[in-house]
Amino acid sequence: TLWLPQPAAAVLAVVTGLLMTGCFHEDGLADVCDGFGGGFTPADKLRIMKDSRIGTYGATALWVVLSLRTAILAFLDPVLGVVLLVVAHALSRIAPLVLIYLLDYVQDTDAARAKPVAQGVPSRGLLVGLAVIVPLGLWQLQLTVVAGLILLAAVLLLARLCVRQIGGYTGDYLGFSQQISEVLIYLAASALWLST
Repeated sequence: TLWLPQPAAAVLAVVTGLLMTGCFHEDGLADVCDGFGGGFTPADKLRIMKDSRIGTYGATALWVVLSLRTAILAFLDPVLGVVLLVVAHALSRIAPLVLIYLLDYVQDTDAARAKPVAQGVPSRGLLVGLAVIVPLGLWQLQLTVVAGLILLAAVLLLARLCVRQIGGYTGDYLGFSQQISEVLIYLAASALWLST
């Protein structure tokens, strides 16, 4: 933050991430929160998740997640904030990969957009995805270990929630899992920083 106040730099860092990914995962977060919040049966939840409009649950979830990420980045030491951006972005993307590997796809697999997600991930692909942990661990061991443990717990809970709510995963649920994992890594890192 050489030229800007840290809160402004934090907002711009979060906005840059949104622009780089096209809000792809945030869309999944909003859709799943709308579906799970507004639907009673698995079919209701899936129908609501397919609706392109964002409802109250989705808007609230977006506000909470973006606010938490921005607030934590504004609060942390600037160098740790940059490290956290890299670690959280990389590790949180393992969650959807593991869910694809473990669970079944629950929507129409004939849709062209769904085919890559519905086909699953082979063991070799999962190992390649998990390999990102090695360089991160060599670079930032303590943060990577803490983030990895948080990620493991998150994936187990997210898999269970997914099966209980809709019977398997969807593309939206994968985005939801990435967003939840990322914000949990942010929270864990900030707690770790406060405790030292």
